Amino acid sequence: MEDLSAKKREIDEKLQMETQKLAFLKDSLNKSNQLTENMVSILESFSSRLHKLEDTIVPVHRDTKNLQKLQDSILFNPEDIPLEHLPERTVAELTEISRWLITQNSTDFMNVYAQIRSNTLLRSLDGLKEHQAKTGTATGVSPASGGSRKLALKDTPTKKTAYLKGRTIIRKAGSSIMKHSSLTLDTARRQGSNVVAELKDDVSDTETDTCILCISALLKLMQSESKLMEGVIPERYHNSIFEQLVQQSMDGVVADVENIATSAKRCIGKHDYSAVLSIFPVLKHLRAINPDYEEALKGTKQGQKLPSLMSTLDTTGAKALEEFIDSIKNDPDKQSNMSKDGTVHELTSNAMIFLQNLLEYLHTAGGMLAAQVAASWCPVDIYPAGMKAAEINERKLSIYIGKVLGALQLNLENKAKGYDDPALTAIFLLNNYHYILKTLKSSGLMRVVVLQTSDIEEHYEDIIREQKRLYSKSWSGVLRHILEISGKTVSQQRAAPQMGKKFKLKDKERQTIKDRFKGFNQEFDDIYRTQKGYAIPDQELRQTLRNDNRDFILPAYTAFREKYEPMQFTKNPEKYIKYSPEEVSATIDRFFDLSA
Repeated sequence: MEDLSAKKREIDEKLQMETQKLAFLKDSLNKSNQLTENMVSILESFSSRLHKLEDTIVPVHRDTKNLQKLQDSILFNPEDIPLEHLPERTVAELTEISRWLITQNSTDFMNVYAQIRSNTLLRSLDGLKEHQAKTGTATGVSPASGGSRKLALKDTPTKKTAYLKGRTIIRKAGSSIMKHSSLTLDTARRQGSNVVAELKDDVSDTETDTCILCISALLKLMQSESKLMEGVIPERYHNSIFEQLVQQSMDGVVADVENIATSAKRCIGKHDYSAVLSIFPVLKHLRAINPDYEEALKGTKQGQKLPSLMSTLDTTGAKALEEFIDSIKNDPDKQSNMSKDGTVHELTSNAMIFLQNLLEYLHTAGGMLAAQVAASWCPVDIYPAGMKAAEINERKLSIYIGKVLGALQLNLENKAKGYDDPALTAIFLLNNYHYILKTLKSSGLMRVVVLQTSDIEEHYEDIIREQKRLYSKSWSGVLRHILEISGKTVSQQRAAPQMGKKFKLKDKERQTIKDRFKGFNQEFDDIYRTQKGYAIPDQELRQTLRNDNRDFILPAYTAFREKYEPMQFTKNPEKYIKYSPEEVSATIDRFFDLSA
């Protein structure tokens, strides 16, 4: 019996222990279920928060007004843009979740985060592009001077208009339209007009503005994403997750720039060198903003993309600039391509407008040329030690402008040979060289050119004086009738008025005087009919040449008339004395005016 009791007691004790274990297991299971439910709740909250992040951006792309506010926040007041789209409580929850997940050796949530935020970046940039395309707003985005660069949206219609005018007047299509219009380019120049064909803005101009805008916007968005990530992603994963996050947006911006470069190359290949102007603002902006990009992309592979782009644009631009010089050298000297009035040649105006556009991007264009020299390592272009990059750029552009002017002068001299009239040849060269010199002075190009060619102004002034001298020879036929030539006219003694005495002229002497008046009238009428059709579009030059003609002719004619008019050399003086000095002066004032 005692054995049976002991065995029963042992069984009861085991049963009690198993009961306790079962209760413990039930309690543990309840706790585990509770933990599971808590985990699910946390993960659901995390997922909900991430979707809310996405939902805060979507309306921006659906609502134009909200999109404009976002754009203004990014570009006008970057300090006011929120660095995160979540309240502090949400960020704290995300931080807690991320830490817990990291302890469980799970990084899936970081990849999900990178993908969501990457898509958000893409949609933001796409929204800006859509808005830009709809509004057609002319914008220029540039970093502010000083240490920390801030984004600024500049609406500069004057520069934009000058830029488009430069592109339009150089463009071959523009030339074609003007040739077929009722108001030709020659007529516009003859009238001193600045008429330019009104062409629809080129697509590449909008693309350039949009590209610059997106480059700046992406930088600001990346900076905001980097700060937002600090509260969600552990520090040791920052670089890898950030690279995933920005890669697609960076690739998109790179593609936009490459498209502009490709388009420019295609146009340049068709000898439309104005296309290179679309590269300059992009390259200028890339150079200015690159330090900020390097800082934002530190620790990633994306940081090398902008330098590579700048190298591509440098090569494309430098090649176009050199080919532009060749195009000037080889511009055909066809007579059909020459104006009949000797006005400023289209090649001259196009070349000077092109150079003026370069001046706006002085350091960008100079940097292009300097970069190509550095790549080829040409000893001739080694500058003194310590010379700043800006000075080197200016000197490189100065050399380039000198080459363009040299090629232009050579071509103009060859073109001038197409005129049969020496006076028109001189007028043609006078117009062109005066236009070049005036443009150099008024545009600021002179300041750059003199860095390498200090006597450039004197050079053109000498040429202008020589062309004026050559032109004045056209008056020799007029002057030979009114200037005294010893032994061939009435002698000074017989012609001198004598108090109370009158001399009877011989028939030969009367005929000589008649012939001289008649010859003057005929030559003066001929030169007027010819030269009133000459074009001198610059008002100041036109009046100067008229004054020179007046000073050249009027004193000699006045003296001639006063000397021979009192002599009774004809019964019909009005037949030979056709012009008074005042009428000669008034006629000279109508020279170089086809409407006169």
